[in-house]
Amino acid sequence: MAILSFAHDVLLLDASSAISLYASGKMWEIIEALPVKVAIVADVRRDEVLYFKRKGERNSTWEKASIDLQPLIEQGLLTEVNLIAEDYEMMVNFDALNLDSGESFTAAVALRCNWAICVDEKRATKRFPNAIPQIQLVSTLQIFQHWVKEAQVTKEEVWLVLQKIWGRDEPLQKDPFFLWWQTYFY
Repeated sequence: MAILSFAHDVLLLDASSAISLYASGKMWEIIEALPVKVAIVADVRRDEVLYFKRKGERNSTWEKASIDLQPLIEQGLLTEVNLIAEDYEMMVNFDALNLDSGESFTAAVALRCNWAICVDEKRATKRFPNAIPQIQLVSTLQIFQHWVKEAQVTKEEVWLVLQKIWGRDEPLQKDPFFLWWQTYFY
């Protein structure tokens, strides 16, 4: 599979993708490997990207850990975008799709700014292609695979990082990169 190419200059992270990338422990390196700028809606960061689950000390239980994206923002690797009145007006259309507020915020900003979206939520990945066909959708798996190829990450490190992200839960089976993910687990 070819390395990921983008139809837009900026990739806007939805809460699900931001949480997964942070949980990987490699978010900094993954963002640096991307050929586009990366952003997140301020409201999504503040209200939804709060915690992730990681293995506990004995590796048998999962515990809640805090997410701190501020260092990435301060270093200029991640841009925080504020909502404007136009975004709130556009959200009414996305509310009809039965999306959560974070997905609606992300879609409204992406549409206004003509940015790509990284999203993994099943409902959003089903509804966004019809609602906003002009916006490129990518999954966290695509972003992750791009990093693996760009940085020439070893198979052992890939497995460890994938365990951190999807140790308990599999990514969506309809993701075109699902089979790639499976090669590290089965």
